Parts: sequence; C-alpha cells; structure tokens
Amino acid sequence: MNSTNAAPLSQHRSLENWLSAYVSYTDDTEAPREFHLWSAISAVAGALGRKCWLDMGTFTLYPAFYIIFVAPPGIATKSTTAGQAMSLLRESKAIRLFQGSITWQAVLDELQDCGVQVKIGSTMQAMSNLQVFASELGVLLKKDDTNMVDLLVDLWDGLPRFTRRTRGGGMIDIARPFINLIGCTTPAWLSSYAESYMIDGGFFSRAIFVYSDHKDKIIAYPRENTQVELRTALEDDLKRIGQMRGTFVLSDEAKEWGTVWYEELWNNPPAELAADKFQSYRSRRQSHLHKVAMVLSAAESNSMVIDVHHMVAAEQMLILAEGHLATIHESIVTNEKLQAYRLIVKAVDKAQRIDKNKLFKDLALKLSYQEFQQGIEAAVFAGEIKALIGSTGTSLTSVKNPPKKGS
Repeated sequence: MNSTNAAPLSQHRSLENWLSAYVSYTDDTEAPREFHLWSAISAVAGALGRKCWLDMGTFTLYPAFYIIFVAPPGIATKSTTAGQAMSLLRESKAIRLFQGSITWQAVLDELQDCGVQVKIGSTMQAMSNLQVFASELGVLLKKDDTNMVDLLVDLWDGLPRFTRRTRGGGMIDIARPFINLIGCTTPAWLSSYAESYMIDGGFFSRAIFVYSDHKDKIIAYPRENTQVELRTALEDDLKRIGQMRGTFVLSDEAKEWGTVWYEELWNNPPAELAADKFQSYRSRRQSHLHKVAMVLSAAESNSMVIDVHHMVAAEQMLILAEGHLATIHESIVTNEKLQAYRLIVKAVDKAQRIDKNKLFKDLALKLSYQEFQQGIEAAVFAGEIKALIGSTGTSLTSVKNPPKKGS
C-alpha cells in the first residue's frame, strides 16, 4: 500500500472560488451551465475524497456523490461537460480516475489497487479513493445485473471496511473505501433500460439526477479553449484542495439554519417531494445538502468551516435538480411500463400521427388507462413521440417517422 507523502503546496489559493472559476472556464460551450456546475462539484468532491468528512453526531458524511446527467443525445457530450472536469481532476493526482469498461468486479479491483496510507493529524489512515466516470450510464448499470447497484449503495454510506468473499474462496478486504461517481445518460435509456431495482435497491435516493433538454448556447464552430492561465490556476487550486485533511465543522449559524431546515423538511416537505415514493430520497436529502455544502466551502478556502451561505446555496442547487425528479422517477421502467412504452412507440411510428383517444381505443385490450398514460409520459420524456394539444384533443406524432408536411 502506497503512502501519500508529496511535498505540500502553498495553501494560498489563486482563485476566489474554484466552482465559479470552472464555470467561467467552460462558459464558451454549448452544454447547460448546470452540467458544468455539477461537474465541478464532482471534481472538488473527488479531490477531497475520504480524507475529509463532516461529523453529524451519530453518523459521518464523506463528500461522495453519484451525479447523473440526463439529456437527449447531443445536449451534453462527455468532451464538453464532465470530461473537462475529470481532466483537471486527473491532473491533480488527488484521486484515481476510472473509466472505460466498468463492471462491479473491476471497481473492486481498482479500489483494492488504489489503497494508500494518508496522514491525518498525527496518525496514518488506510483508505481507497476512486473517481468513476461513466460517459454512458448503461456501461455501468447493466440490465438484469443488480451487483453494481448493491455495491454502490453499500459504498455510498461510508463503510469503515468493505469485505466480500470471492467465488474462488479468496477475500476482498478494503479499508475505508470511497467512490465518487459521475455519469451521463439519456431519457431514452432511462425509459427503455433502467430498471425499478435502481429505485427499490436504493440507488435512486443516493443519486443526484441533473436534467436538461436544451443547449445553453448554439456554437457552430467550437474553438479550443485558450484560457491557459485560468486552466493552470484551476489545476493548482484543485491540487491544494486535494491536500485538505480532517473534519469540516458547521458554524453556529449554519447549524441553527440546518435545524430549522430539517424540521421543515419533515413537517412540511416541498410539494415535489411530498409523495410517499420520495420518502427514501427525503431521508437522504439532509446528507445531500451537507455534502454539497462541504464542497462549496472547500471551493472557497481551506478553512473547513461550513457557513450559513454554503447551506443556503446548497439547498438552491438541490431544488433546481429536484425539479425534474418526479419525471425521472416515473421514467425508470417496470415491466408493465416497458410494455406500454414499446406498444405506444410502435403504434405511433406506424401511424406517423394519431389521435390520443383513438390510440387508447386501439390498445385498450392490452393496457389499462393508467398504463397507457404512463407509457405516453415515458415515450414523450424519451423523445420518441411528441404530444400536441389542440382544440379537438391531443395528437401524438412520431419523431422517428414524422408525418409529411400538409398530411
């Protein structure tokens, strides 16, 4: 096991705020701003790793995120979103970056291989920090394979030690494992391949889904980023963030604000999260909030103090992401939803355009009205069909096989 004894950099930061500087660095791209911001969150969290934490009393939080970008094809390519942040993180050498062919066995192999001894205070601690970058979520979460979901659920909770017996009779033993994940997918993949085990198995409530259906800018001929000085400053400051060690603390004002916020979360939850199906997510929303606040503090300075403005900003970031949570939740398929989705897309593609009521009559022997509605919503979300509301009702048109003009 390696030891991290690199000579420390000067703790003086070049940038006032790493996140703001990164968003400015990536400003001249088409990708949505929120994708750049959450990419930066992932990069700072990866640099901190398990070397930093927040004591919540009866449990401890580490800045591990499972951030999933959801967008139609072409809205967010890995080269213009997460890829830029991951490139900076790789240069920082604060954490091992893993991408490519990602299986749960390969993740465990990487975790075993990247174990290090880190000096925190006067003691050395063994830990394994890993950043996973899945440019296609389907590479990570394969259909009918629950092992990866189970592994990610176990590791998100900050286990002091992960052990598992191998098929060959050996033993996997990883001290203080840490996984920080960022991935990209499309609504169509969620509607066609993501399975309900993502919800039932606990992954959904531990992930932050960030959705966008538009480009922030239209740039026909993208130019290479020439902000050399800013990139150098981003690299250097991310290295400094990677050298932070120890516990974050909440200021008295932040703790007071957090107490009121937590009571409100359970006594009067946001309308978007009030349904019973989001109870598991609500139970982890406090953890999401404080993890984001940790990163916001680290992006500003090495003080390791979470102040009230970090908490307020973290809440606003969550609120924006949660605006699409219900749609994403509904798009994750069950077998019944998948059947409805496929029947509807096939029928609309064949007809090119069809009245919604007529389509239901055609499918009434195969689908209940609730299944039909869910299938319509999933197909529209996936970008397979369009629903146009007119004076005589709703018509459904095919995206793959659109009707000719005038027909």
